[in-house]
Amino acid sequence: MAPVQIGSDGQLVPIGGPTSVTQPPPPGPPATQGVRLSLLIEFLLQRTYHEITLLGELLPRKTDMERKIEIVQFSSRTRQLFVRLLALVKWASNAGKVEKCAMISSFLDQQAFLFVDTADRLASLARDALVHARLPSFAIPFAIDVLTTGSYPRLPTCIRDKIIPPDPITKVEKQTTLNQLNQILRHRLVTTDLPPQLANLTVANGRVKFRVEGEFEATLTVMGDDPDIPWRLLKLEILVEDKETGDGRALVHSMQVNFIHELVQSRLFADEKPLQDMYSCLHSFCLSLQLEVLHSQTLMLVRERWGDLVQVERYMPAKCLTLAVWNQQVLGRKTGTASVHKVTIKIDESDCSKPLQISHDPPLPACDSRLMERAMKIDHLSVEKLLIDSVHARSHQKLQELKAILKSSNPSDSSFIETALPTLVIPILEPCGRSECLHIFVDLHSGMFQPMLYGIDQSILDDIEKTINDDMKRIISWLQQLKFWLGEQRCRQSVKHLPTVCTDILHLSNSISHPAGSLSKHRLFIRLTRLPQYYIVVEMLDVPGCPTELQYKYSFLSVSQLEGEEGPPCAQLLQHFKPNLEQLVLDNCASRGARHGAKRKVGMDCRTACMGYNQG
Repeated sequence: MAPVQIGSDGQLVPIGGPTSVTQPPPPGPPATQGVRLSLLIEFLLQRTYHEITLLGELLPRKTDMERKIEIVQFSSRTRQLFVRLLALVKWASNAGKVEKCAMISSFLDQQAFLFVDTADRLASLARDALVHARLPSFAIPFAIDVLTTGSYPRLPTCIRDKIIPPDPITKVEKQTTLNQLNQILRHRLVTTDLPPQLANLTVANGRVKFRVEGEFEATLTVMGDDPDIPWRLLKLEILVEDKETGDGRALVHSMQVNFIHELVQSRLFADEKPLQDMYSCLHSFCLSLQLEVLHSQTLMLVRERWGDLVQVERYMPAKCLTLAVWNQQVLGRKTGTASVHKVTIKIDESDCSKPLQISHDPPLPACDSRLMERAMKIDHLSVEKLLIDSVHARSHQKLQELKAILKSSNPSDSSFIETALPTLVIPILEPCGRSECLHIFVDLHSGMFQPMLYGIDQSILDDIEKTINDDMKRIISWLQQLKFWLGEQRCRQSVKHLPTVCTDILHLSNSISHPAGSLSKHRLFIRLTRLPQYYIVVEMLDVPGCPTELQYKYSFLSVSQLEGEEGPPCAQLLQHFKPNLEQLVLDNCASRGARHGAKRKVGMDCRTACMGYNQG
């Protein structure tokens, strides 16, 4: 059979050039565009007018016979022209049918030519290309099977496999296959360069599951025991959660997860270190997502709870987030240096395998290792907890500085710091109960000192707060004032249930000349209500070298009021009690002596009041 090839028109032609085949005729001519009747009449009229004009110019030069001949010829031509126009107008009403017939005739001619051309081409193929072509042998065995048995047992199995599914494997075969696949996976993991962050893995049911807490969980398998067969990613789950603002909703859309799935699978196919590249890809995405979650939490804090107390100084997606706290300019205070404390959460560009890195400006003090450790981690993915841990450590530092000032003033200072809530507990007057100590807190939101002392006026606490926030060293003078205040409160509390009246000031008419006018400025007058002309005066004095102790000095004062005069009383007698007054009171109480005259009773009332004070 002569070699053939397919020509440019899709026909079989012998190699060496196409045979001489008659080309099909071109299709019938398309219908010409019509001419408007008004335009045609206008042309005829213009032609007639033109000929008349020419006759009018030429006839005067001719003879009479020639004129008659020209006029007759003009009339004949014009008549024939308009007769043709009339015939054309009458014929135009049936022109559509004629055109249809012409098109049908042209189509039939073309089809007839195609039939003839097809027969010519088939004849050419039979003579040239298919000279040695033969029919296949008849399927005699298949025909015998069908005619004798009525079935077709020789049907190709590929057809059956395409239609009928294979029988499922048994449970034993399935378990055996999975065990073998588990062994293959363990061997692949041992011989593969595995990142240390993927050490938390589980091999079961023919799959290996890698879990990185707080980031992602990936399930992989292999499709055979050949070491060159790439890993196949079966399931990907993003574990980044926003428990504060997420409302339980997924942070990553399913379409995004599918895109990441395809991206990681392409890396598993093409990379020389597939697991390392898979971790780098997923870890980078999770860090960017965590940074975005922290930024959204910060915006919620600014909008709902913290307000201007925390500010987003800089946010670069997938790079860093810088927050500013304790901004003294925002708080309306200008304290000079270190007015703003910053917390920066960033992705380590030098080592992308690390988690989010935390840095503080200025650096956190090395005060408490636990506080430092908590302030340098954000695995809980809560920006509020991070800020609280950071300001907690800084509050501890501020309280340590305040405690150092107290220690420099009083080497035997017994103040201590509570770490649960940053608080400095300062004993004011020894012995001092817990309720009598001055508690100085640090506001976690603003970083300001906030003092608290039971029983004192709020205005005094406000003054203390303003003073120590401006200058921490001025707390020493306030502690001295509070020491005398607490000593006075103890005196008042001691005689609270006795028939006495306490007052800080006693106006005397002769205070300038009488020794009562030279008493200590920290004193308390206790008037005996049953004997209103008698007072017990308690003076509170500093103890040298002991800033948290007081020395009490007791005096007996009698006053008199002249009859008929109004005004302050006049001091008469001022007598100091003995230094061992407390021991005398205890001895008298133990002896249970009998009561004697009025003067003895006055002495016992004073001693009893002083004894109650000392016991308080």
